[in-house]
Amino acid sequence: MVKLVRLIPVLVVILSVTSCIYSAFDKNNVIKEEHKYEKPVYDSAQSIIQPKYFLDTLNFYGQENNNEFHNRRKRLSESISIWVSEALRALEEMRIFTDTYKYESYRFTWLRTFHNPISIRVEEVNNDVILFLKQSNGMGGYDPGDLILNDTIAVTKGDWNLLKRKMDSLDFWNMSSIENTEIVAMDGSMWLLEGKRNEEYHLVYRQDGIMKETGEVCLFLLELSNLKIKKKNLH
Repeated sequence: MVKLVRLIPVLVVILSVTSCIYSAFDKNNVIKEEHKYEKPVYDSAQSIIQPKYFLDTLNFYGQENNNEFHNRRKRLSESISIWVSEALRALEEMRIFTDTYKYESYRFTWLRTFHNPISIRVEEVNNDVILFLKQSNGMGGYDPGDLILNDTIAVTKGDWNLLKRKMDSLDFWNMSSIENTEIVAMDGSMWLLEGKRNEEYHLVYRQDGIMKETGEVCLFLLELSNLKIKKKNLH
């Protein structure tokens, strides 16, 4: 009888703790139920980058149309468009592919998973060449955050002409937007290089682009911006 009396407080504590755990579990379930993730829907009116440039028609039977595999690729391209557009919106950037955008312009958008999103845009305006450097305080693979750096830099005509020669040597306007590869990248950084010239617009997207064809041009734009990046973070 004495032993049973001694056990009663212990049982009470165990039951109380168990009750709290179940209560917290139920509460968490309610919270999860109330905050279900809603997949964003592509809206062309909100898009700063068009999804067609991310539609993979090169790799893994991507050439086949009107099948479930192709439809999944189309949905993926729309998701990437939404993601990049959200980052560019946080960087307070605009569309440059439209007919109303009249300047010759080149933009490097750099989205690293765990680092601040960065955009570098160089354009010729009324015979002056200006570089627009922007950085937000979020992460390229998560919430892009808010704009923390918005700098304007004058670019010399010599550097502007060098940039255009680099673009021409790439045959940029005829490059495939999507990389032909057998590697499926699950993480890393997005290197997006856009160009607008007269009525022409093109975008080239490379994953971990430092060693890719467009890497030299993107690094040249980074050099023109005077933004200091540690070598270990150049990826």
